[in-house]
Amino acid sequence: MKTAMYSVLLALVACAPLPAAQTPQAEQPAPTPQTQQTTQTQQTPPPVATPPQTTAGPRVYRVGPRDTLKIDFIGIPVDDQDMNRTYPVQSNGSIDIKYLESVKVEGLTLLEIGALLGKLIEEGQFYRPGQLRPSVTMAVFRDFEVQVGGAVRSPGNLRLSGENSSVNRAISLAGGFATNAGFEVEIFRAPIEGQPSEPPIIVTRTQLDMNDDPGLRENDRVNVKIGHVFFVNGEVNTQGEKRWEPGMTVNKALSLAGGQTPKFSLGRSRIERPVKDKDGRVIKYDKIKGLKPETLIQPDDVLVAGRKLM
Repeated sequence: MKTAMYSVLLALVACAPLPAAQTPQAEQPAPTPQTQQTTQTQQTPPPVATPPQTTAGPRVYRVGPRDTLKIDFIGIPVDDQDMNRTYPVQSNGSIDIKYLESVKVEGLTLLEIGALLGKLIEEGQFYRPGQLRPSVTMAVFRDFEVQVGGAVRSPGNLRLSGENSSVNRAISLAGGFATNAGFEVEIFRAPIEGQPSEPPIIVTRTQLDMNDDPGLRENDRVNVKIGHVFFVNGEVNTQGEKRWEPGMTVNKALSLAGGQTPKFSLGRSRIERPVKDKDGRVIKYDKIKGLKPETLIQPDDVLVAGRKLM
């Protein structure tokens, strides 16, 4: 019995948490008015908000006026074969169908229209339940107008075909992303009569590249947000302003600048990091040396690609 109690006590002692080590904080040196010479140690970029995931789900086409639908009623008798035909969507968003007369289809998907027709036919008792199975496809897609603004090369109103109404297509027709484009794209849905307004949809450029595209509807508005930039000068093939992204390193920056020249020296390179006052004005630049390929670059940094000693 004593041996068992002793074993339990040892187990309890082993599981008890150890006290946290207390590390004294080093005194911070007072800033000097002149440009500081520092070595890159714990330089981290400012926090960047994680973009929300789109709630739009897979892109689906919603029918509207000037579309033309092809509807086949599977199982329909010979006397009503004339119901299997194309149906233009009228300006009021409806189609006229035998027995059902006017059916509102604007804002619905093809699957939703098929389900609605099947329900109305059963409710009207025109056929036995389940006798007809409506199949709805697109015969002709309409053209419609959207607005694209923000960080694109040619903002403005443009027309899309319903057959290709993706956000990517709209941005491409607007000249593509501008050099100051960020990573988020906002889609403001145009209101649909009789339906509650939708909150803006936010997607990232990575999502669009992966075809996670919510698509556009008539009178939608697309806004490409402006992003952060940094600069590369010195011994690189393409100097100037570059688009910053989270996780930007010296190695990635050199790649964006077309690579380094044969005279490049990493050991003689530096980052000039702006220090701003409370109003956002640059009051000086800190010089960060001792760079490595994985050294992080912050927005508005200037990467000066150094030159070898002759």
